[in-house]
Formats: sequence, C-alpha cells, structure tokens
Amino acid sequence: MKANMQEEQEAKATAGGEEAEAAAADEETKAAAADEEAEAAEKDEGKKAQAAGTGKAVSKKPSRRPAAPRVSQVLPRPDKQKIIAKFRRAEKDVGSSEVQISLMSARIEHLTSHLKEHPKDKHTERGLMLLVNKRRRLLDYLSATKPDSYGSLLSQLNLRR
Repeated sequence: MKANMQEEQEAKATAGGEEAEAAAADEETKAAAADEEAEAAEKDEGKKAQAAGTGKAVSKKPSRRPAAPRVSQVLPRPDKQKIIAKFRRAEKDVGSSEVQISLMSARIEHLTSHLKEHPKDKHTERGLMLLVNKRRRLLDYLSATKPDSYGSLLSQLNLRR
C-alpha cells in the first residue's frame, strides 16, 4: 500500500511539474514575442522619423538629466534698437563696425552675468569666448582703419585696451 501511495504521489508530482514547466515555457515565449514586437515598433518609428526628414531615429528613453534652461543669445529688440541708435554713423546704419562691436559688448555682458549664476555651463562659456575673440578682431580692424572712432568707442563702452 505504501508503494502504491508513493507511486501516486510521484505521478502527481511529475504531472504537476510538467504542467509548471509548460506554463513557464508559455510565459517565456510570450515575453520573447512581446520584446520582438517592441523592437519592431521602435525600428518602424525610427524609419518613420527618418522618412519625415529628421534623419535621426527617435528614442523614447527618458533623459537622465532635466533639460538645461536655454540662454537667450539674442538681445531683446528694444535694447538692440537703442544700441543701434546710439552707435550708428548714418540713419540706416546697422552693420558698421561700431554698431557690431557695441551689440557684441551687450551680449558679452549678458552671457557674463549668466555664467556668474551658472559657472558649470561650459557651452555658454565657449560661446562667450568666441564672441569676445570676434569683438577683439573687429576692434583691431577699427583701430587700424579709424583710430579716432576706435578711441571714442572704447570710452563709451568702458572697454580696457
């Protein structure tokens, strides 16, 4: 009798084990199918983005860091118009060296104040250095071509040179 009971228990255990293995296998195949569908959907989205003209596949992964606040590199229009009116040589002058240098100086002041608040903003720091060098080159040009205008501009903008 004990042998019969043991055989029945073993039969139940193997039958239950086989059912559990079959259920686990079904779950694995379902998970694999879902992963394949997700990968196919991502590829399709990437192809759609490329077809739309962006040229890049769009990633749906969340960013690790929040987006940094954008620094406006353009002066507000009223400020820009005031600067142009102050430094222009003629009525419709917007591109003379004096006007360009004065506009660059205003942008440099703005970016410098931004960098005081955000000292680790290396992209803005690079843009500031490029702008300072461009202004320096324009000042060199102005000093070579119009020394009197160069001197008055330095005094008006409070620049050290």
